[in-house]
Amino acid sequence: MFNIGMGELLVILVAAMVLVGPGDLPKVTHWLARAFKSIRTTVKSITTELNLDEDIREVKKAGRELKETVHNINPLAEVTDEIEKTKRETREAFTILDDLNKNISEESEKTPVKNDDLKKDTREV
Repeated sequence: MFNIGMGELLVILVAAMVLVGPGDLPKVTHWLARAFKSIRTTVKSITTELNLDEDIREVKKAGRELKETVHNINPLAEVTDEIEKTKRETREAFTILDDLNKNISEESEKTPVKNDDLKKDTREV
C-alpha cells in the first residue's frame, strides 16, 4: 500500500520509540491501527455508495432502453399510436364543429326570418 521497505520501517520504529517512548508505544500503535481501520472502513463505505449510485443510474438507463425497445418491437405500438393520433384529430374536428354550430345558432338568433323566405324554402323541397 505504501511501498515501505524493511529499512524504512526500522527507521520509523526507532523514531517512534524516541518520540513516544517505549512505555507508550503499544498504546500509540493500537490507536494508529484503529484510526487506519476506521479510515479504511469510511473510504470503503463511500466507494460502495458511489458505486451504488452509478449502478442505480445504469439500471435506470437500461430500464428506459428496454421500455423503448419493447415499444418499438410491439406490433400494436404503431396501431396504438395511430389510434391516439386519430382520437386527437377527431376531438379537434368536433371542437371546430361545435364552434361552427354555436356561431350558426348565434347568427340565426340575431337574424329574423321572414315568412316569405319560409314559404320559398318549403315550396322548393
